[in-house]
Amino acid sequence: MPSADIAIDIMGRLKPYLPILLALSASSPFWWSHDTSFASFRQRFLSSLRTYGICPTFKNWQDFANFFATAQHAGMFEIIRII
Repeated sequence: MPSADIAIDIMGRLKPYLPILLALSASSPFWWSHDTSFASFRQRFLSSLRTYGICPTFKNWQDFANFFATAQHAGMFEIIRII
């Protein structure tokens, strides 16, 4: 991404499509080679994690940084991984 603000903008534009993307990736009924009887066990497994779910909408990088600092202070996150 050219800048953090552009990344936040793109994230906001993609957010309405997340349910569709989840539906397209729903072909994971198996867990450790066992049929779970779910169309997507991945979603059920990931929903148990505290960082799972659709994130809030941010206007810019500073709004995100403020959210992250608050969440980090509350013990929700330790670091941001930037690849």
